[in-house]
Amino acid sequence: MVNYAVPNLRLAGLVDAGEGCFLMLAVWAVLEEQFWVLPVCGVLGALAKESYAPFLIVFTLSWWLLSRGKFARPVYFGICTISAWVATLTSLVVLHWQLAHVLQSPLAFGAQFHQNFDYFTDFLSSLADRQLWYIFVWLLPLSIPKLNVFSRNWRWATAATAVTAMAMHLWYGGAPGTLGRALFSIAGPLLSASVAVLLFSPPSTRIMDESRCK
Repeated sequence: MVNYAVPNLRLAGLVDAGEGCFLMLAVWAVLEEQFWVLPVCGVLGALAKESYAPFLIVFTLSWWLLSRGKFARPVYFGICTISAWVATLTSLVVLHWQLAHVLQSPLAFGAQFHQNFDYFTDFLSSLADRQLWYIFVWLLPLSIPKLNVFSRNWRWATAATAVTAMAMHLWYGGAPGTLGRALFSIAGPLLSASVAVLLFSPPSTRIMDESRCK
């Protein structure tokens, strides 16, 4: 709650609050094996912000590949995951049709925002953005020591989704500050929980059963 992103970006009423909320709900659904929640997250997350669609797809796909059938109901997980993808993309198509009266695929909709510019220069400017530093300058270093407490799937799925956010930022030429907002929506819950374990739990405490979370 003391992170820069919460009072300045979430509580300010930006759509990032909705995106982050439904990404975290998707994490809970997979950890608790409440897979039926994923399609619901897909619809509500897509209505909150368009970038939720690729984030959810990459996150759940990464988790699905890493799980290798270790869930109690792997087929059910696969069905709910694919249903979530379909629900997310369909919500974007319907929403865009209702607002712009144009029937357009999410891929075509996203492609129109592509900008031609110097990717390397833009990436450096994004890394130098003060809002990115305000969010992660203490959160990232303090979270690293206890990240192994959490599920391997959660860690790798978060990393894959964060890379996706950076690639999208470069492709679309995001405005200053947008990269930090997206990365906090994706990685903020995991990093914050890891910092909490570091600061407030005994060294031997493991708050998540690795075998359960795989």
